[in-house]
Amino acid sequence: MSGKRRRDEEESESFEQRLVNLVVRIGDKNVQDLPLHLETLASTLSPDIKGDSRDLIIDSIFDAVRALQPKSAVYGTLVGLINVQHSAVAEEAVSKLQSELQEALDDHAPLSIRGLCRFAAELMNARVLTCASVASLLESLLNVEAEEGVLPCRAEWFATL
Repeated sequence: MSGKRRRDEEESESFEQRLVNLVVRIGDKNVQDLPLHLETLASTLSPDIKGDSRDLIIDSIFDAVRALQPKSAVYGTLVGLINVQHSAVAEEAVSKLQSELQEALDDHAPLSIRGLCRFAAELMNARVLTCASVASLLESLLNVEAEEGVLPCRAEWFATL
């Protein structure tokens, strides 16, 4: 019986790893067919979003957004395509974006802040976020310069974000 349990655990791990690999590797090769690949991935993830893998999918997207910042447009579009079928997932992604961005600001993690701001702009392009909300986010980052006692280098960094 322990052999069957081990095999089930290996299948579960391999499923989770394959799911993460699908999300992370989208757009790596054959960029010409990227729109088709994104639509296929969104429809492939649809049954898993309804199931237990929703958090894994969202976490994988955010890990990729932080680590693979040049592909923010790809992940923003993927969330937008998922939003068409499952609006609750997009709501969770926006909520997670807010909490992750606040955590990055609290931790003074400039690369994460930049990646998450790029992702917010891409979510706007995918019509998940409104233009006003993204503009408000960027304005609030620029308002750091007007605060008293802020180091000039910190204010300049937020301005270049």
